[in-house]
Amino acid sequence: MLALGALGAVVLAPSAVDLIRRPTQAPVVDSLNVVAGILYLLAAVCVAHNGRRMRMVGWMSLTALLTGALLFGLLTWTGTAPGLASSVWADGGRRLAFLPLLLPAVAAVWMWMSDPRRIVVAAERMEELTRRQC
Repeated sequence: MLALGALGAVVLAPSAVDLIRRPTQAPVVDSLNVVAGILYLLAAVCVAHNGRRMRMVGWMSLTALLTGALLFGLLTWTGTAPGLASSVWADGGRRLAFLPLLLPAVAAVWMWMSDPRRIVVAAERMEELTRRQC
């Protein structure tokens, strides 16, 4: 999923530059954005790779991304944490067209649909059904 990698770069680069240039302005939010960017890049690699360990790492990163988007979105929508308004996940990712919320969900569906074990089991069921009909 090229979109995850592109979003990771869009999130990571400005946040890292802000964190380096102005480390005292908003270090917590910029650090969270850097972590989010790294997680998006990691998820992009894990979705593209089909190994068992990479899929587990991918599921963990997608879970962290979805949890962050939902949690930060909830905190900023309710006004509980106004300091997080400059985060990538603020308001569910509104300033990035809700991509921080949508892309991990789409990637999770993609990973579930392309799971080799699930595909093999489905193929074996189909083969068994065709044998019964013959």
